[in-house]
Amino acid sequence: MDLKKYEEMLDYLKDKNKIQLTYATVLPGFLRLSMMKLRNFTF
Repeated sequence: MDLKKYEEMLDYLKDKNKIQLTYATVLPGFLRLSMMKLRNFTF
């Protein structure tokens, strides 16, 4: 990964609006998928 891309990612993390969008969309979907997988998992 080049330095420019890394710096863009850091700027992206500092942007509160983009972080809110991430929490509002990516995180719930990830948690829902994880819970569904855990429920179907048998020991």
